[in-house]
Amino acid sequence: MHYSELNYNSSKEIRALLEAAGIRLQKRFGQNFLIDPHVRSAICRLAAPKPCTVWEVGPGIGSLTHLFVEQGCQLRVFEIDHGIISMLKELFQGSGLQIEAGDCVQTLPIAWQQNPAPDVLVGNLPYNAAGAIIMAMLEKAFIPSRFIVMVQRESAQRMTALPGSKDYSAYSVACQARVKVRSVFDVLPGSFFPVPEVTSTVVEMTPLSDGGEGELPAFFSSLVRRAFQSRRKTFANNFRKVMLDGGISGEMVMDACREAGIPPDIRAEKVSVEQFISLAKLIARQEHP
Repeated sequence: MHYSELNYNSSKEIRALLEAAGIRLQKRFGQNFLIDPHVRSAICRLAAPKPCTVWEVGPGIGSLTHLFVEQGCQLRVFEIDHGIISMLKELFQGSGLQIEAGDCVQTLPIAWQQNPAPDVLVGNLPYNAAGAIIMAMLEKAFIPSRFIVMVQRESAQRMTALPGSKDYSAYSVACQARVKVRSVFDVLPGSFFPVPEVTSTVVEMTPLSDGGEGELPAFFSSLVRRAFQSRRKTFANNFRKVMLDGGISGEMVMDACREAGIPPDIRAEKVSVEQFISLAKLIARQEHP
């Protein structure tokens, strides 16, 4: 079957296609296919308003993929399920679709090194792995000009949370220190097949104007994780007798806090992204004056 013959709006047709191919969806891969044409079109317009180079993580059976192909985009997809990969090859035969097989946490860095960067990276990410996938990209500086992902709404709320809010976390800081994050719109469970139990959110990420990751010390992530390790503890307690990545001691962190005017009795949830960045850079200067 060619993708043009498949009704991507019909859960009945999709189910029949999967059954005929002997494919059973695996929960660990978070396989929920978009069947709402309005949502699909909105994501396509957001990601690729004109023909461009698109990399798509987790294409599934091509719910978004076929729209990018019809738009005239140069498309590379990253898929882990071998059964789905076989189906993609059949559906998109002759379309020029390039398929990278395997876990995208491993395959994305390789593709990034071997090919020109895409104009946009798109992904309907598995709920249980979205954070790990996003952080793997951001921490390794694999940041395209635009990064459009669909994640669980609670994850999107943490990505965009402000200091002092209940959702503000190490994940919030790690994301916002590297990219500008914007929640675009929510997607209801009924927009998918199979129907998930949660609401999703489409999130747009773009590089920071000051360079983001390239300006952050290598130990930045471990600094932030440690600060939030015990959420109700103060900085002084969380950094007592610890050693971070790169041999950064808790004493060095507290010395830098004093120099930066960050109170030792403050909790991480009250420290802004900008303060975390300034603190990390100050520690780096102290380590290598």
